[in-house]
Amino acid sequence: MNKQGTSILLAEDNPTNLFYLETVIKKHFPSITLLIAHNGVEAIEIYRLYCPDIILLDLYMPLMNGDVAAAEIRRCAGDLSHHPIIIGLTAALPTAKADLFKQHIDTWLTKPITKEQLKTLINKQLETISNHQQQIATPYSLSHYDFQELSISLGHDKLLIAEVLTYAINYIHHFPEEVNTLIEQQNWSVLVRLAHQLRGAALNARFPLMAHLAYIMEHQVIFNKETILKQLEDIKEEAKVLLSLIQPHIGSQVV
Repeated sequence: MNKQGTSILLAEDNPTNLFYLETVIKKHFPSITLLIAHNGVEAIEIYRLYCPDIILLDLYMPLMNGDVAAAEIRRCAGDLSHHPIIIGLTAALPTAKADLFKQHIDTWLTKPITKEQLKTLINKQLETISNHQQQIATPYSLSHYDFQELSISLGHDKLLIAEVLTYAINYIHHFPEEVNTLIEQQNWSVLVRLAHQLRGAALNARFPLMAHLAYIMEHQVIFNKETILKQLEDIKEEAKVLLSLIQPHIGSQVV
């Protein structure tokens, strides 16, 4: 599994439908990674690799129909403890199969699909995902800083410890300014990349809580200025705590 950020899998074999849906999604949801499959077999393979959050699945495709692919994706998701939202795309929903569809498919769109229908449904599902993430409270039982683990991992080398800590705290120190610029530009893709780098620096320096705060920003579902600014304030407050904790090990090396 190669999971990073919010993603949508679009599985559609009709070139015209694929072009239309792909265009709408890219235009109105530019910060979301869009993955493409042309049949049910490809949809399963892509799901196994990337675990997309939302799956738009044509129910009638070559090699493997969408309802069969949905059942296999649900099985894979269970093995990975993942909970994708599966949306069926269909010209008509046969009454005889309605109960079967409901076992594996959360909802569906009936073709022809309008731009507003697609936007409304995706926004609704993104809100559901966002609410679910917000319900997972930040584990403040996480420590701010684990010096013992860092020291052991670096062979108790004081100079190397100071170097790793200095790099991490300097990255954290400059992070808010860069993020504020990206917020004004609404450049969410670069913001996600910076948050990912912040998480890496925090993990290397053994800052568990900071790594978690960076993870929340990196995996943001609905991007808006107020939400990101609130997350940024949490990061800035944690940075103050960390600086006081690591000061004895780095001296005055923050720039």
